[in-house]
Amino acid sequence: MKYFFQVIYDLRRVPDKVHKICAALAPVLLAVGKATGEISYQLTGSRRVFCPVWYNSFLSEKQFREFHWPYLKYICEELIKADFTPLLSLQGSYDHLLDTLLELPAGKAIAWFDRTDPIKAKQVIGEHMCIAGGISPALLIGGTVKEVDTRVKELLDEMKTASGFIFTLPFNAIGPAKIENVAAMTDAVHNYGIYR
Repeated sequence: MKYFFQVIYDLRRVPDKVHKICAALAPVLLAVGKATGEISYQLTGSRRVFCPVWYNSFLSEKQFREFHWPYLKYICEELIKADFTPLLSLQGSYDHLLDTLLELPAGKAIAWFDRTDPIKAKQVIGEHMCIAGGISPALLIGGTVKEVDTRVKELLDEMKTASGFIFTLPFNAIGPAKIENVAAMTDAVHNYGIYR
């Protein structure tokens, strides 16, 4: 945690040095992404590369757009050129940064949302990329079976017109979800989903 705060301070005190370090690290992270992507392809046949994104929750919008997004974009674009599909794991809220995703090549990446409503994301992203997301874990923990069913139906009805949608939960643990709510969510996906 100490080093995280040091970086936050350095963004203001020595921004040029931070850019220099980011520029030096981006090719290294790209190489790691290509290597893990190749291993995944050999083992599973999938060409997806997991790209965790969490600084959107810690940096201001201005800082994210200046210090994080350009390097992440570079990594994603290079992975795409190498015939991989970046799976952007967008942790926390990404509502205020959705337009950045339109800078990536169309149809070549997956945006997996944690706290951003997939319906809201679709309003900005449109058909630009596949959206992954689902209902809030809070609903599974504290909601009713009826509320879960209603929310899944609403989400799937809206996302049926998307060029690609993966119904999934956020990557953070769902905690003490009610078993009946998990069952209701599963049933609702089968009942209202595109593929029956």
